[in-house]
Amino acid sequence: MKYLGKGEAPQGKLLKVVLFSGLLYLAFSHLSGIVIHAERIGWSYDAVVGHYLGSEETFKNPVSFQGLLEITHMHMFSMGIAILLAGHLAAALPISGTAKYLLVLVPIASGLADALSSWLIVYAAAGFAYMKIASLTIFEVSFAVLLAAAFLSLRGAKNGAPSGNGARMPERHAASAPRPASPKNK
Repeated sequence: MKYLGKGEAPQGKLLKVVLFSGLLYLAFSHLSGIVIHAERIGWSYDAVVGHYLGSEETFKNPVSFQGLLEITHMHMFSMGIAILLAGHLAAALPISGTAKYLLVLVPIASGLADALSSWLIVYAAAGFAYMKIASLTIFEVSFAVLLAAAFLSLRGAKNGAPSGNGARMPERHAASAPRPASPKNK
């Protein structure tokens, strides 16, 4: 953590490769999640309600308590790690504090609303499918923006770690740094 804050890191190129690769995995995971949702559930009210409450026309059973619990558990863990990584990198961008908070808090809030809406559809009312569609859409867009910001923060990194202000920090070498005059030479 101290290296990311100061913009200096040992084995910087390796760290940059690791961070870039992690973000790349997150981006592919994010895109595949969108495709899975579109294919398995869909984005319409009727499709969402049919997925969670079951459908006699398609012979689909409703989602069980155990099924909801497993999905919630995995999503909370994986999205927590994803937001932690991407948000930590995006925090180094040279943008306002408000923008940084929005970059991180919008995906967090919409992701939680998305997870909660699944439970509300099953145990409260089908009308919460609108909340599901809206919160998932906001999450997908805001997380994509957060990922893009995290990728941008790596561009301004020195030795693989984002600098404190998001800009590339100049390399300093001991041999080329000016030396102060010694008292003997005066």
